[in-house]
Amino acid sequence: MNAVFFVGNRRVTIRYSASPAVITKENPTYFTHEVAELNYDTDTIWKHPEEDNLFLQHFHEAVKAGRLGPAANAWYADFTAILASLRKNPAK
Repeated sequence: MNAVFFVGNRRVTIRYSASPAVITKENPTYFTHEVAELNYDTDTIWKHPEEDNLFLQHFHEAVKAGRLGPAANAWYADFTAILASLRKNPAK
């Protein structure tokens, strides 16, 4: 997850990530594994790359709705909590 905002004239970027291995293991609906022919390494890829944009949108909708595994749900909840903690308090 990424958030980009400005504080005065400075750009701030926050990147919060979770373990890709855990996220992909919990969500076989979205991810699959492909073995490279030359070195037999396994790569995790989107399950339906031909529908990449739509599939990514469904993944984001699922994480926002809490319909993924525990690690992905915690990842999203933590990120939204971080962003909420950054909101400026109204002037008194």
